[in-house]
Amino acid sequence: QLLSFTQLRLGCTASKFIVDEFKKENPEVFFVSINASKQKDHPFIDKYKLFNTPTYVLINNHGEKIARRVGTFNSSYFKNFLT
Repeated sequence: QLLSFTQLRLGCTASKFIVDEFKKENPEVFFVSINASKQKDHPFIDKYKLFNTPTYVLINNHGEKIARRVGTFNSSYFKNFLT
């Protein structure tokens, strides 16, 4: 799973197009998007320390963090963890 923690800010909006392309290229990855403005009590915020936006966290099927990136989404960074 890839968690996406974003707000409607320039950095988040700019990454959206890159994330959408990543989704198309990796249909086996389940995406969870958390809107920081509207979902302030989401349990993943504390669990994965989602305090800055945008933050992207790749987790395995057991909910364990595999990779994390704060700032612009980098698809090649996350692809390295999908093998």
